[in-house]
Amino acid sequence: MTDKYKNKPATVIRSIDDLSKLQNGTKVKLDCGHHCTIGHNLANTLIIYSLGSGRIETKCHNCGY
Repeated sequence: MTDKYKNKPATVIRSIDDLSKLQNGTKVKLDCGHHCTIGHNLANTLIIYSLGSGRIETKCHNCGY
């Protein structure tokens, strides 16, 4: 893992508006408790469930299926 991904604080996604602010290299804490790094080839797969009214739930590929 390179240094640019190591020490970034995790972002928590709670709404669709939060999704639009994500950039490559952003470390995201998922609702299942795991982490995902946006734009990193070896990161967990991000699964997004729409709960309605702009609310979402995020999970990784291990917990989502």
